[in-house]
Amino acid sequence: MCSRKSHCVFAMMLVDRGKIALDDPISKYIPSFAAMKVGLERKGATGKAVLDMVPPRRPVMIEDLLLHTSGIWALALALRKIPGLARMI
Repeated sequence: MCSRKSHCVFAMMLVDRGKIALDDPISKYIPSFAAMKVGLERKGATGKAVLDMVPPRRPVMIEDLLLHTSGIWALALALRKIPGLARMI
């Protein structure tokens, strides 16, 4: 818990110094996120959960990481929940 708070303080120091902006997409700093896809869960023909990988509605921003609303952790949960997902990625 403490490390998250310290990361937020460090990030806000960078914002204060003009090094980053809260509305910057994280792909500006980590280019591999530019091609990121998100999982959209639906029920398949058999009634089981199927995860479609689709482009996000908007890019993940620095602010999303600080507010823990980026959805990145949701992927880790989905990997355990939906069989075969790890092979899709």
